[in-house]
Amino acid sequence: MAHNEIHVDVPPAAVFEVLADPRLYGNWVVGASTTRSVEGRWPEAGATLHHVQAFFLHDTTTVLVCEPERRLVLEARARPIVIAEVDIRLAPEGDGTRVTLDEVAKGGLLGALPKPVSDALLYVRNIETMRRLKRLAEIGHALGRAEALGHA
Repeated sequence: MAHNEIHVDVPPAAVFEVLADPRLYGNWVVGASTTRSVEGRWPEAGATLHHVQAFFLHDTTTVLVCEPERRLVLEARARPIVIAEVDIRLAPEGDGTRVTLDEVAKGGLLGALPKPVSDALLYVRNIETMRRLKRLAEIGHALGRAEALGHA
């Protein structure tokens, strides 16, 4: 399993606001570019986001578990490259949030690689994913997004 952590200088509500907005998926997920549509009420369990990966792969991400402002578990697909389970957890840390992202390749080409190799590739990719999530949450919070929506 690839394990990444980062401290974000905003409360969990502001981080979750980014995760809960399907339009922002391509802004924080490395490789994703465009949200095409959403089935269900994102990010409720069972909702599916249809997106474009690497500018030409049309695939989906489905919510497996949603605990608002605490946890989001996704099955992310970018076939044939990877089918992965992504577990994102948010915990208050001082005036901010500790974001933990655990990802494991369950299928696709990455899933066929030896686990240490797929874990290392996902870990490196998720360094940038976490940096993007941090930036979006901090910018949104600075603009008053979470407060304006009644989430902080």
